[in-house]
Amino acid sequence: FRDPNTTNVHVHGIHASPVFEDNVFTVIEPGDSRTYSYRILQNHPAGTFYVHPHYHGSSTLQVGYAMSSAFIVHDSYESIKGTKLAEIQEDIALMIGYVDIGSGSGRDIVKNTVFSESKLPLGLDIEPDYSGENTKISFLTVNGKYNPTLSIKNGLWYRLRFVNAVIDGVLSLKSVYMGTSKHADCEFHGIADDGIYFEHSRIFNLASSESEIILSPGNRKDIMVRCFSLDGELHISSAATEILGGGTTTLSGNLFTITSSTGIISDKNDMNKEFLLPAMWPKLYQDLRDVAVAPEHQFQLHYTFPGPNSKTDMRAGRPYKFYGINGELYDGISKFRVRRNVTYEWIIINEVAMDGTTATESHPFHMHTNHFQVGDNISYLNTRLI
Repeated sequence: FRDPNTTNVHVHGIHASPVFEDNVFTVIEPGDSRTYSYRILQNHPAGTFYVHPHYHGSSTLQVGYAMSSAFIVHDSYESIKGTKLAEIQEDIALMIGYVDIGSGSGRDIVKNTVFSESKLPLGLDIEPDYSGENTKISFLTVNGKYNPTLSIKNGLWYRLRFVNAVIDGVLSLKSVYMGTSKHADCEFHGIADDGIYFEHSRIFNLASSESEIILSPGNRKDIMVRCFSLDGELHISSAATEILGGGTTTLSGNLFTITSSTGIISDKNDMNKEFLLPAMWPKLYQDLRDVAVAPEHQFQLHYTFPGPNSKTDMRAGRPYKFYGINGELYDGISKFRVRRNVTYEWIIINEVAMDGTTATESHPFHMHTNHFQVGDNISYLNTRLI
């Protein structure tokens, strides 16, 4: 929160140079500007990707203000010809955000604005009273709106590109039908996850307690939906779930409402039946646990968190503690150079803090471009992740 009005732009999933096109150490000061150009090669995967600010000192605040966007690389017609993808009537990006006013939590944009000393006005119609409960407001948004309506035509396919742009909340998508029929005559098929197509569609019955669409922070999921008749409204929301276990924050609230109107008469015989998807590059994840990894392709990465006795650095007048890998801060130089079509094994270790005490902090491990597989995991803290 030390530089609230300084920014830059960072992408998830796009194969871009971390030095030139996607350098998270780029600094755009208030009043300055920068044009980002990305060279998308002919063989770049099509899919749904994610853009958000990543300047260290303002990213949490700015993403909390909904400073984020979808980045879509569309399929060529030749690659989808003859498949269900060619039947899509409309392609819609759904950026999911979260507004928190007055809760006092780490997502509270009023608290964060005051703490960061941001000079930009919030323009709120209310002023939260932290001594009471009457002005605490929180809700989910889709493309910056509260519970918007998505109107579709019966019998036609629609592609919904979900992007979870919430700072640190997991979403669990469910549906509730409100109408005159016994149930909503609609189907949902998952077709891609984080920019990679499945081999065939995956059916979700969002009205069932045993079926839900999970989106972790930054996660993108592409869903195809089709309704044959909808005498009423289908409400899509996020609800608390037990599937992820304790310690995981799952946000609850309305997302959007689906209504339908007369479209085309379509054959219902294939309703809720999986369909094949075009063979795309890169291929769907392969189980790597039985792949032999050469010793020179095995690495150990030690998270280096501050401990109770760690020294505190002052940055812009604020105290900050040391965070690094293998006892070193990132200096902007590539630490690893990997080859294509080679399997690497990284052992992520979080056992000892910077001052030699036992680690007490946890942190998610993530990569912004390539998928990886967790081969083994030992405990929550004192963790070795392979």
